[in-house]
Parts: sequence; C-alpha cells; structure tokens
Amino acid sequence: MKRLIVMALTIIVLVASCSKPNEALPENYADVLDIKNVPTAAEDWSAYSFSDLGAWFGFALPDSGHCPGGFVGPFLMTSGKWLGPSIMGLILQDAESGSEFDWADASCVIEYLPGRLHQSYKFIDLSVSLDLVFISNRSALMRAVIISDKDRFLNISYRGKAFSSLFSQSADDNRMILDLAGTDEACIMLDSLMSWKFDISNDSRSYRAYADAPAALKKDRSFSMSSVFALTFKSSEWPDEKIIIERALKSPNKMIDLNKQRWAGYLRNVLESKISFAARQDYMRVAVKSLMTLVHNWKCARGDLLHDGFFPSAAAWYFNGFWGWDTWKIAAAWAVFAPDVAKDGIRAMFDYQNEYGMIADVIYADKRENNWRDTKPPLAAWAIWSIYENDHDIAFLDEMWPKLKKFHQWWYNERDHDGNGLCEYGSTDGTLIAAKWESGMDDGLRYDATSMLKNSDTAWSMDQESVDLNSYLCMDKDYLALIATVLSKNHEAVRYSKEALELRKRIRAHFWDEEDGYFYDIRLKDRAFIKVKGPEGWIPLTWNIATEEQASMVRAHMMDSLQFATYIPFPTIPADHKKFMTGYWRGPVWLDQAGFAVSALRNYGYIEDAGKMMQMLFERPVGLFNADAPIYENYDPRNGDAMKAPYFSWSAAHYVMMFQGR
Repeated sequence: MKRLIVMALTIIVLVASCSKPNEALPENYADVLDIKNVPTAAEDWSAYSFSDLGAWFGFALPDSGHCPGGFVGPFLMTSGKWLGPSIMGLILQDAESGSEFDWADASCVIEYLPGRLHQSYKFIDLSVSLDLVFISNRSALMRAVIISDKDRFLNISYRGKAFSSLFSQSADDNRMILDLAGTDEACIMLDSLMSWKFDISNDSRSYRAYADAPAALKKDRSFSMSSVFALTFKSSEWPDEKIIIERALKSPNKMIDLNKQRWAGYLRNVLESKISFAARQDYMRVAVKSLMTLVHNWKCARGDLLHDGFFPSAAAWYFNGFWGWDTWKIAAAWAVFAPDVAKDGIRAMFDYQNEYGMIADVIYADKRENNWRDTKPPLAAWAIWSIYENDHDIAFLDEMWPKLKKFHQWWYNERDHDGNGLCEYGSTDGTLIAAKWESGMDDGLRYDATSMLKNSDTAWSMDQESVDLNSYLCMDKDYLALIATVLSKNHEAVRYSKEALELRKRIRAHFWDEEDGYFYDIRLKDRAFIKVKGPEGWIPLTWNIATEEQASMVRAHMMDSLQFATYIPFPTIPADHKKFMTGYWRGPVWLDQAGFAVSALRNYGYIEDAGKMMQMLFERPVGLFNADAPIYENYDPRNGDAMKAPYFSWSAAHYVMMFQGR
C-alpha cells in the first residue's frame, strides 16, 4: 500500500500536458530519419528505405545530386535486393521549345515525413510536387502535381533503370511488367487518363514511357498525374489489386489525404503521454522515429505467414521472418496506436502453435524454414493484455485464451527437469546453442558452464533454473488471471492468482542471494547460485515480484556507475567484469532489457532514478536524439556508439513504451 501511495503521488507530480492537436501533424516531424541514399548495386545494404501498410518493398529519397524527379528503388524485402536506383522517374519537356526541365536547375525540398516521401521543385516558371504513399500492402502511389506560371503544353514521360534485365511490355497500354523470375509479380501502372508508348532497351534494363499527347496546363492551375508500383505474391491477387490501383489513380488526392489522416491518428496515440519528458519536442521526435521504425518493419501475410507480423529489422537481410519474443514486445507497443495490427502479429505466431503448446522460435514465408529447435520467453499474455487495455476487445481475449493456457502449461510439461515447479530454458534437439537462443540471450555469460539434461526424446533443459524465465511465468499467471476475470472464468482466475502468489514467494526465496543482494540463476545439481549479474536480476522488479528490501538492494547495483549505471545505462553484464564487451550479450545495451530496468525502478518508487536513466537512454545513443540516424539493435554502454542492425523493432518498441511511461 505504501508503495502504491508513493507511486500515485509521484505520477500526479509528473503529469504533463498531453500532446496538442498540431503536434500530431506529420508535417511537424520531417526527416527524423535520413533515407536520402541511392544504392550502387542490387544488394547494397547500406541504403535504407521507407515502407508502410505491411508492404514487402520500400522506396527511398534521392539526395540533391542523384535521380531527382522520382524516388529511389524500390527495395524488395522478399529477396533483399534493390530493383534499381529509380524505376519511376518523371521527365517534363516544354512542348513548344523542346527543352527538357533539368531537375538540378530547380530549388528543391526533399523530405521524409511520417507515412510519406515528399519532394518539391521550383523552376523559374514551373513548380512540381512529388509525393509517394502506400495505398495497400501491395502498392505504392507516386503523385505529381504541376503548376505553371503561364499557359503551356508539356510533353510528359517516365523512365526507369534496373540493376538487371527486368522490364517487359504488358498487354495493358498503361502497365509495365517487371520480371522478378519467381512467383512474385511486379508492375508499374501509369495514369489511365493518358495513353502511353513504351520504349524498352535491348538489355531490358531500362525503359521510357511517353504520353501520346502533350498535357495542356493553364496558368496557376494545378495539373495532377500519378503512377503506381505494385508487388503481388501470386497471379490470383492481381485482379483485386488492379481495382485498388485504378481507383487510386482516379483519386490520388484522396489517397494522400487518407494517408495523412491515418498517420495523424498514429501520432496522436503515440504522443499522448503523461510523463514529464513528453512535452519536449526532442523527446517527441524520438517517439516518432520509433513509430516510423515499427511501421517500416510491419509485413503483411505472405506465403506461409498467415497473418501480418513484424520483422526485427527490414534493413538486415537475415531478419526476414517473425520471431516470438520480438513479436510480444513489438505488439505491446503497436497496441498503443494500431491494436488491430498488434493482434495480427500475435495471431501470426500462434498460427504455428503445435499440439503440445509450443510456439516456434521464428516463422518464415516458407514454413519449411521455421525454427522448432526452441521457443522464446513467455511474454505473450502481457502483450495480449496490453492490446486489451487499449481497445477492450473481449472477443480477442476469448480467441487467445486456450492458446495462452496451452503455451503456459507447455513450459511446465517440457522445461521442468526435476518437476519442482521451477523451469529451465532448453531445446527440442538437445543442443545448448538452441537453449541459449530460447533464453533470447544468445551468448549470455551465465551459460558459460551450462550443460544439457534430457527430459524426453523431444525436450531438453539447461542444468540451471533461470530467474528471468520463472519471473516471466509468474507474470504470465498474473495476466492469465486478469484475462480469466474479464472472461468470467472465475475458477481459473482464482487458480492462476494463487499459483502466481506461490511462485512469487518461491522466486523471492529461491533465486535471491542475500550476501550479494541480487537475483541469480540456480544450478540444478548443487543448488548453487550462478553468480553472473545481468538483466535477469532486475526482471523480478519489472514484474513486481521482489520485496521492497530486495528491490532496494538490486537498485543499488543498477545505479552503481561501476556496474550498470554506465554512460548508456544497463549493459548486459557489469562494466567492471573482465569479460565486459566481449560478445553479443556481454555488455552491449539492449533496449528491451533497459526498458524493463526503467520499469523496475519506477515500480518500486524510484522515480527520480527511473527518470535519470530514461533521459540517458534517450539522449546519449549516437544519432538518436536531435539527429536523423536510425534506431539500432543495441548500443555501446561506454560511448553510445550504435551496434548491429539498424531500424530495430524492439528497440523502437521500448522507446515508445518508455515515452508513454509503461
């Protein structure tokens, strides 16, 4: 009760004004991310792009010296390749003089807005505005608006260049086929209000499309025309997608307006925070950058991926599937601004729940590649409850209820070697590497002396009980009890509540080392502590499991500058350890664990500490704060340098949740 009163009073003190309406306009957040780049080869992974609505492709912006008059790409996330530097470049020629407008002669603005790529060009007597938005999860529209200072006729054409033989003529007068040499199909569809003639190079690497008649422009009146790039995954999809495209080409302004409205809604939801930092524009820009990262990594159902889901990073070729605990964390953030998308992300993982209740570690568009060697920590109920808190959809809780129970029980059936009610991470094939993957901490220092124990022919456990796993399972019971209550399953609500209470007591006693004042894993054979400090030691605080006294002692380690209060706080092992910064999970700051740390401090009334650490997490990573670099997978705790994959989803998700005070 004392802690609840302190937290309530602190929240009142820290309440800041919610975002004002004008703060939610996409135009206020230009270029929070820099995607001005032109790829030099099909597999140029140094160039980044923008995508939306779950599309498996993206476009980028040109810089001032490259291919203006169009957008860069597209980049195909289906193959990890750029089709070309620009496949839809607009060309304007004065019909009377025959002179072509050189984009380099115009003053220009090139910017990435939330949900939209924009370019504007101003010549002496002509202005051109280009916008690119996604109109579906298969198609992106480029609208050109031209205004002349005098009556004139313009010859209009498009040109494109690819990195390989690509272009071929369609039977449709306004459609160009792009040969992807696979089951996926792509095309460029030009404005149907005009007729087009296509001129394709002998090597099929470039084309030019000419309008058959000049366009008549009246002084100071806007002239609009549009084109669409579409990527479909099987031929049967094209008729329905063609209808969407034709409607968009007839009403491009409506498409732009709908895009602005949707993104303004996203922004309003994300920026509605009551923490003290939320009123600061620089913090808002980090929150918006996080939102844009999450949307870029959203991918629609394709192949054996039966629902929309989330890539860890669409900017890294090896992250081309949906992972379990990535999904749980990402969905918890998506719940804030688009709960229906969050639900599909959850469904995508549970589509492959097996008969025993296990969720695959990762699933792919080709299900033969799914990884069944391990699963990931049980955070699904937390994510599902986060969604419910935002939209109160009881039907979704009811849909997921039997699946959640089955996944929860699976841990006790398959990962409790000695049957004592405390679980271990493990694998289905007996390998230690897969068991480490199951923990999510692939080369965690606490596993250096770990061995595997056989539970059955399909289930193996590490020879250590992990404090974070059992804390997650305790939290899982709490949320199962809450969900059961909403569903009027009172008997099960009481059962899970009792189990959670009992497990809390056991975690406090079993994993707690009074001498060090820290929570550790336990070795099965001798019940000894595995004395490696890491994020697992503050997870009992994240889920309100630790006692006040235990929390106070863990907090002392977390706020110690020689251990976890580093330049970027909360490294994955203490800074004073001899193996610090020697591996993937041996020092780098991961934003999920750092976000859990901030929540841990806040839960026990250490509001000032939580605020201080949160400020460091927002302001010190290189390129994140008041800069336009992407959000990375992890960061160097010593200097804030970005590490590993850019545009990383769960890092972005935890920035959204921290910004919201979650």
